[in-house]
Amino acid sequence: MIGHPRQQFRAAAAGLPRYIVTVETQKHRFFGFVDSQVAPDSTLVTFALADAFSLGVLCSRLHVAWALGAGGTLEDRPRYNKTRCFETFPFPVTDPAATATISALADQIDAHRKRVQSQHPDLSPASTTSSKSSAAASR
Repeated sequence: MIGHPRQQFRAAAAGLPRYIVTVETQKHRFFGFVDSQVAPDSTLVTFALADAFSLGVLCSRLHVAWALGAGGTLEDRPRYNKTRCFETFPFPVTDPAATATISALADQIDAHRKRVQSQHPDLSPASTTSSKSSAAASR
């Protein structure tokens, strides 16, 4: 289900219109959809999942807290270890109404992030953190 070696990921993601990614090492954990035509680089953790419910669960406070506890660190930044953070996470079983609500909210969050990024192409979650740190350090 997740992209261990890229060949396995490509096979698992074949036919999907999109898949979920997160940056392996970053201060703030974000997940989002990427078009299936985009080839991931080695800094991305990839998930061969196209459904918004999965994105919603991965974006949840519970999963982010789980990932912070289960994952490692690189210097002072949390590192998402797919084997420890994703494969051991107990995905919830929900009723159809809750699944639909989580899916709709996840699609809205993903669309909002993409809209804001398109309005500010020079910013990314990593650059905003670095910019704030640099600004604070220069004071």
